[in-house]
Amino acid sequence: MSEVLPVIVATAGHVDHGKTALVEALTGCNTDRLPQEKERGLSIDIGFAKCQLTKGTSIGIVDLPGHEDYIKNMVAGAASAKILLLVIASDESVMPQTREHLQIVSQLTDARIILVITKVDLVDKDYLDIVKEDALRLLDDFGLFAEQVHFTSVRSMIGLASLRDGINELALKCVDSSDRRDFRVFVERNFIARGHGIVVTGIGISGKISVGDSLILNGREVRVRGIECYSKRVDEATSGQCLAINLDYNDSGENKVDRGSVLHHSSYASSSEFIVSIKNISKEYTYNKVTKCRVHVGTLSCNASVKLFGCSELGYGDGAFAHLKLEKKSVLSSGDNFLIRVARPFGSVGGGVILSSEGGYRLSNKDKFRHSLFRSALEAVDKKLYLLSELLAGPKYIFSRSDIERLGHVSAQVLQDMITSMVDSKDLIMVSRNVWLLGEKTEAFARFFEKELQQYHMNNKYRLGMNIEHVARVLAIPVDGVERVVKIIAKFVKVIYSDGVVASKDFEPDLKDNALMMYKVISESVRIEPALWLALGEVKDQCRVSKKDSQEVIKILCSEEKIHLIAGKFIVSAVEVARLIILLNEAFVKVDLLEIGYWRELTGLSRNHAVATLEYFDDINITRRVESGRVKRDN
Repeated sequence: MSEVLPVIVATAGHVDHGKTALVEALTGCNTDRLPQEKERGLSIDIGFAKCQLTKGTSIGIVDLPGHEDYIKNMVAGAASAKILLLVIASDESVMPQTREHLQIVSQLTDARIILVITKVDLVDKDYLDIVKEDALRLLDDFGLFAEQVHFTSVRSMIGLASLRDGINELALKCVDSSDRRDFRVFVERNFIARGHGIVVTGIGISGKISVGDSLILNGREVRVRGIECYSKRVDEATSGQCLAINLDYNDSGENKVDRGSVLHHSSYASSSEFIVSIKNISKEYTYNKVTKCRVHVGTLSCNASVKLFGCSELGYGDGAFAHLKLEKKSVLSSGDNFLIRVARPFGSVGGGVILSSEGGYRLSNKDKFRHSLFRSALEAVDKKLYLLSELLAGPKYIFSRSDIERLGHVSAQVLQDMITSMVDSKDLIMVSRNVWLLGEKTEAFARFFEKELQQYHMNNKYRLGMNIEHVARVLAIPVDGVERVVKIIAKFVKVIYSDGVVASKDFEPDLKDNALMMYKVISESVRIEPALWLALGEVKDQCRVSKKDSQEVIKILCSEEKIHLIAGKFIVSAVEVARLIILLNEAFVKVDLLEIGYWRELTGLSRNHAVATLEYFDDINITRRVESGRVKRDN
C-alpha cells in the first residue's frame, strides 16, 4: 500500500471549466457523489479523491464547487489545501467567477498554486498563450504567483502525466510537521452505518488520531471505534487527510451532530468570541464600526458580528484587527482562516484569520500598544507560531503552565519544548516556578501596574506603598515572584521595592517625620522578632509621636496585616497571633474549658499577656468567657 502524504490538493475555478473531469482523469474517481450533482453537471458539495502520484506516494484531492450558490462548501475544502490547482478553460479564459473564486480562496489558504489550463485541444497555440497571460495577470492582481503552469486535455490526455509529476514534486515540499497541536477536524458530513453507529467525515486540521482515542464532540467524550482514510481502513491517521471516523456516539436530540460540528482533543475549548485580523475584498462594500455578517470557517457557517478595532470603517483592500462574535460557540483556534459574507449587497466582503480564541475582553481604541501586539500576533501566525499568537492577542500578561497548556493544545513533552524555546528567545520571562510574563507585553504590564499603584497611593495616602501580598494579588502572581517582576517593570515605570513594600519612586506618604519613624520601628521589630510584644505607649513616647498620629500608624499597620493591637496597648505581630490561634485550636481538641493556667503553660506567655490574648479572642468571637475560663464558640 502506498504512503498517503498529509497534503490536500484543492481545485478552484469557474463552473464548467473542467475541474471535476480533471480530478477524475488524475484519480479515476468522479467526485460528484450526490445525485443532484450528477444530474445538474456541477459540483455542489466537496468531492474527495485519492490521487496516486508515484509508486510509493499518493495524496488527497478536493474538488471545490465553483458555482456561486455553493461558496460555503468551497470554504470547507479550501481551508485545508496545501496546493491549489487554479483551473481555467482555454476556450473561455478568465471568467468573472474565476476572479471571485480566486479572491475567496486567497483569503482562506496560503496554498502553493499550480495553474492548469484545460481543454487545450479546443483552441490553437497562440490563443493558449493569451489565456496563460490573462491567468498570470489575474494571480498578480492578488499578489499571488503560479509555481507551475500545465496545459491539459482530459479527452486526449495531453499534459496529465506532466501535471501529475508536478503535483508530486510540490507535494513533497509541502509535507510540514511544524504544527504539533492535538487533533481537530470540522465535520463535513455524518451518517449512520448499520451495525457500526455514527460516522463523521472531514479533513483533519491538525494532529494525529488513532483507533481507541478519546475525543470530544458537542461537549461529550467519545471513543474512536474505527478510521478510514480514502476508503481504506487504518489504525491511525494524521491531519491533511480525508477521513471517515466511526464513533461510539448517540446522535439524537440535543446531541445531534451537524455539519460544522468539531471533533477534537480535550485540550481545546469552545468559544464564541475571538480576536481576528480581517481584510475587505469587496469594491461595493465598506465595513461599519460594527458589521452583521455570515461567517464561514471550516464547514461551520453561522451568523456573527465584527467590531473593528482602531478604526470606524474599512474600505476595499484595507485590513484591520477586530473582535469577532459568533452566534454560537465553536472550537476555533489561532491560524484558522474564515470568510465573511453579507446579505446586501449579497456576496463575499472579506476574509481573515483568528489570532486568539480568547476574545471575550474589552478593547479600547486608545490602546495603541494593543494594536502592536495584534500585529505581532499576525506575524506569529504567518510563521505558524500559533501558541505565541494566542498569548499575544489574548487578554493576559501573566501565564501559568496550565494557561499555556490550555492555549497550546499539545502534549506535555511538546509543551515543555515550546516553553523552553520561548524562554530562550525571550518571548517568555520567568516570574516564578511555572509562571511567566510574556516578553512583548512587559511594557503594557508595567503601565497597568503603574495605574494600579497610583490609584492605591491616592486611596492610601498614609501608607508607604503596597505590601508584597497585595502586589501579588493585583498582578496575579505568586508572592515569591514580586521582587523579580518589580525589577523587570522598573525598566519602564518608576517603582521601587524596599522592606517588603512596593511604591512609586515619586510618592511621598502623608505619614512623615516621627510618625514615619514609628511605622518603620514597629515594622522592622515585628519582622525581625515576630514573638516580641511591644508596648504601644513606650513606642509612642520613644518616637515622640502624638496620640492621634500613633493611632494612624497603628491603623495602617493593622490594615496591612502586619500587626494586631491587643487590649488597646500591646502591639503583636500577625505571625505571632496566627501561632497563638493554632495553639488555641489545639487546646480545644484536648479540653472543653480553657483555664488561664493551662493557657500560660501552653504558650509560655506572662499572665498579663495571656489574659490580654484571651480577651482579644473574646472580642473577635473565637472564645467566650465563662465563670472559670473560656469555651470555644460554636462558629
